Amino acid sequence: KYEEASVNIKRSIELSRSIGDKFQLANSLELLSFIYFEKSDYNRAHELCDQAYLIAKDIANDKLEMLCLRTLGVLHNELGNLSRAREYLERSSDFFRDVEETQKYNVTLYWRTVLYNGIGDYSKALSTAKQGLRISQQLGFKTGQAFLLSEIGDIYYSLGNFDKALDYNKRALAISDKYIGKWSREKCMNAIGYVYLERGNMEKALDYF
Repeated sequence: KYEEASVNIKRSIELSRSIGDKFQLANSLELLSFIYFEKSDYNRAHELCDQAYLIAKDIANDKLEMLCLRTLGVLHNELGNLSRAREYLERSSDFFRDVEETQKYNVTLYWRTVLYNGIGDYSKALSTAKQGLRISQQLGFKTGQAFLLSEIGDIYYSLGNFDKALDYNKRALAISDKYIGKWSREKCMNAIGYVYLERGNMEKALDYF
């Protein structure tokens, strides 16, 4: 699926360049960068998203600029540039909140949760995730709900609260099974398996791995 999407986006990039449509060019570059992110080619993703960000700044499109900044924050987190990741994610989050782009704000809260959880700031991660979960539920945004529930489960796992880790990941799994699909389901299944492993229940763990 990534190859087909890449081909279509690259065509859009070529067309946008040929007609001088900078807005569409920046949009397409940001989309292509996220495909490279999904393929774990973080350096190429960063290169493309940085191009998009500079174009968005050049045409003074604040919303597109902040969308690119969020993606750059996600990429810097993966590349280990944690202070820059935090700065970019928090700046873009504040922007989307202030302009009432609620779903973009919600998605940014998820990525902030991932960052805080990764650096061991579990209090900040938990409060950010629960705020994001409330918004996802208000929006009826099932993907956001599943991802944030699973992330909360992972935080509780790190804190050694395996009952809550299991509960949140099972809730995420139920939503993933009904509304999302394979990737989210596999993440939840693995998380649940590790909880049972920590409890010493190998047989149950193997049901989920």
